[in-house]
Amino acid sequence: MTSDFTSASFYEACNRITPTILIDETATAGDRRALFHLLRTGSTKGSVAIRKNKSFDAYCPKVVSWTELPSDQALNSRCIIIPLQETDRKDLLRPTDPKVLAYADYIRRMLQQYRLENFNRLSLARVPGDERLNSRTRDLYEALALPIEDANVREVLAEEFLKQQNFNREPLSPVQAAVLQTLDWFIHANRTDAACANSDLTNAVNLKLTYVRELFHASPHQVGHVLTSFGLTDRKRTNTGWVLLLSRDTRARIHTLLRRYAVEIDVSVNREGCSLCTGLKNPSSDASEAAA
Repeated sequence: MTSDFTSASFYEACNRITPTILIDETATAGDRRALFHLLRTGSTKGSVAIRKNKSFDAYCPKVVSWTELPSDQALNSRCIIIPLQETDRKDLLRPTDPKVLAYADYIRRMLQQYRLENFNRLSLARVPGDERLNSRTRDLYEALALPIEDANVREVLAEEFLKQQNFNREPLSPVQAAVLQTLDWFIHANRTDAACANSDLTNAVNLKLTYVRELFHASPHQVGHVLTSFGLTDRKRTNTGWVLLLSRDTRARIHTLLRRYAVEIDVSVNREGCSLCTGLKNPSSDASEAAA
């Protein structure tokens, strides 16, 4: 146990003994930016940190407690987030109680024995739902699911990680959401059109922003930047300006983005016959059904 540590001691401890580091009251750390960097650096196996012409392996398990999540999306996406509440029980033993320490030692020895007996024959079979996890969430899931033989337990674990992945996703800006919603409407209202003019898209986006009572409008340049950030780069310049080519790949990409960011879709859009809309849901209607 220590009441304080520096970045140098952090790297030295991780590199020498690969500990499990538990940090309490993390939000009160003096240099939070440096701490966040330390936590992110040691989240990938095989990567090293260079300090004073020396390389350190900072990869090890870390448990941190916060009163609220840090404003660091990259760090949050590397964590398994477990909400906790203070208990009202008065009969709990302290972590340093001899009984607690004895049980901890017993469990640690059991886990070590399990590792020695099964390390060379562990394999992770696929379960329904794990294909919906993104790469970072899948890494976390596989780390916990690997020693679990029961497929039902692994399936429940995958569902829990999918929930966290959705909740932990960084929200879109109003302009980004409006662009995706507008493109969703356009490609279904114009099934045979091969292109969408950037000027027309910008006008429609601004109508959407006005409808949701935003106090600003997007420029054609800003809409173009949003398209680029979404990977919708199949565009060409014409006599009337830039146009987005609506190939099948582009339409599929738009549907993928709608699912990935859980964008609220327009229920008035006619989706009949659109094979790409499979699995697309309206979050607000889902919430209404759940409430009912």
